[in-house]
Amino acid sequence: APKSPVRAPKSPVRAPKSPVRAPKSPIRPKKSCHKSKQTQRQPKSRQTLDIPVLGLSTYKITGKRLVDQAISSSLQYGYRLYDTGAHYRNQRALGAAFSRFLPEFDLKREDVYIISKLDPGCLSYDDAIESVEQSLKDLQTEYLDIVLLYWPEPHHSMGVEPASAMLECYRALEDLHSAGKIKDIGAYKFSCEQMEYLLARCLVMPAMLQAEFHPYLYRKNIVDLCRDYSIRMQGFCFIKCVEDPLIVSLARRYKKAPAQIILRWIIQHGVGVLPKSKTPSHIMENANIFDFSLSTRDMESINHLNQDRSFTPLSTNAYRD
Repeated sequence: APKSPVRAPKSPVRAPKSPVRAPKSPIRPKKSCHKSKQTQRQPKSRQTLDIPVLGLSTYKITGKRLVDQAISSSLQYGYRLYDTGAHYRNQRALGAAFSRFLPEFDLKREDVYIISKLDPGCLSYDDAIESVEQSLKDLQTEYLDIVLLYWPEPHHSMGVEPASAMLECYRALEDLHSAGKIKDIGAYKFSCEQMEYLLARCLVMPAMLQAEFHPYLYRKNIVDLCRDYSIRMQGFCFIKCVEDPLIVSLARRYKKAPAQIILRWIIQHGVGVLPKSKTPSHIMENANIFDFSLSTRDMESINHLNQDRSFTPLSTNAYRD
């Protein structure tokens, strides 16, 4: 295919230097569960993470045709951050798509960021090593920018104590980080308490937390914890709110799509976003959220929509030393 005449700007989707902080909501959020930094053991090594605030989730985007369409369209519209997982069943297709389309847009591997996740069934050090090595092979890359791990759920743990399994897998990621195969480590769907547990025991600070975050689930305690520890938070599963009357009304007033209003609300809380789409028009639409800002009053109005309502199973396993 010929090179696209539309050249994506070098960094159209990076976070602003000073994202708008979350305004105080009249709805009292749950009391923050995390302790001050001075009361916890600090990891021996801290990571720095500089990635775009907007990325493309490839969840449920499978098959060569759909993957090629999503990657080529997103690169054209300036996306440089991609989220996948060992269990997404698309990493071979993604690896082939990157090999094909990056040169067409005059890009190199280091111009894009790839986030992967361990297989949820990883329960040991060796499991984690094997999962990452397979992802590296399938994605045709020598390194991954970020690898996230799950807190093991009961139906995956097969009798293994979840906290012990999580720490074993995290140790494996720390070693892969030291070996240069992973640039950063993160957590996926950890609760506030689970993040505290990890922070008190890890040697390499987690650089990212992906968590459900949208107007119906305004998790201020998680946002505060990530801000205090300089952990990049990414929100997902926002699409369920697009038909809310307030969101629809604001979309009309700002002359934007409802999804764009929600994406903008999220990034103005200092949280990254990973919208999922395989349709070129929606991929373009989701990227056009940097030419407007929501007013403080409208941010507060959206905050009022909080229902503590989750659309995905939240990880709530007990843990112990």
